Amino acid sequence: MTAAIPTIDERKQELITNIEDGNFHLSYSSLKAFMKSPKHFIDYKLKPRVDRPTLNRGLVSHKLILEGDEEFNKAYAVQECVGPTSANMENFVAYMLQNLSAVEAHKLAYSKKNLGPEKRKSEAQEMLEKLGPYVEFVKTVKGRLVVKKDKYDDACRKRDAVVNDPAAYNLLERIEETEKFIEWEYEGIKHKGAIDMFGSTLLGDLKDTNAEPDKVAKQVINMGWGLQAAMYLTDNPREENYTILAIDDTGGVSVNPLSDELIEHYQFVYHQAIINFNKCKAFCSWDESYGFYGNEGKFMIEKPRYL
Repeated sequence: MTAAIPTIDERKQELITNIEDGNFHLSYSSLKAFMKSPKHFIDYKLKPRVDRPTLNRGLVSHKLILEGDEEFNKAYAVQECVGPTSANMENFVAYMLQNLSAVEAHKLAYSKKNLGPEKRKSEAQEMLEKLGPYVEFVKTVKGRLVVKKDKYDDACRKRDAVVNDPAAYNLLERIEETEKFIEWEYEGIKHKGAIDMFGSTLLGDLKDTNAEPDKVAKQVINMGWGLQAAMYLTDNPREENYTILAIDDTGGVSVNPLSDELIEHYQFVYHQAIINFNKCKAFCSWDESYGFYGNEGKFMIEKPRYL
């Protein structure tokens, strides 16, 4: 007998119970959600996750830049032949991989098409000629993720740009581990995270973003990257500044250390956020929205100076 799927309320209660029992780890992303409101945090934690790494160019370029060709080839297979461009084509490939004939696969994938036997056979053969090489390619993948050739070429251009930039290459030379998983405890709350660039003298992230230095500086504030840096430095202090290596689609590269003053600011922000998290935990205020941070739940709108 199949076990019943938990309702959203049951999953929510389980999450809250785990937080109260200390059987929970707070991440940078979940803390960012909490800093909007407790309700945003709960919604974030309960939102279904869809992992589609082959659609994320950033993950592809990260693997190639930080770990090199050998590790990249263990994780990815580059698609150089024509692949499916619609859900029906993807289904056709899936059925072909189950060792069905082209006609059987076409009939299942295009079940809404009312075709006669000869027309069905003709379209199935046409589809097989188009997607047959892709079907054979997928059979050789053996668990690796498929990346399209244009995304791979894009990642190669970015890799070459980083290697040819002296300051960026110096960072790569100092990396001892990539995607380093870390756990720590702060103010009674367990945390977890993953650091892109980890070394005895290095902590930093690779960001696939506009690499113009002034634009990166704005992203550090707007996207909360400074908070992420402060969190990771809590458990892994370094004498050298936390650094963001930015690479963009034009091949632009910039190396951006975060100043001590900026880190100190975000360490204060982090500390206040955890105080509020513990307050929410103590009063079980997980249903509260923005009002959690207001004055008695309200936000006074003042007259602006220009009026």
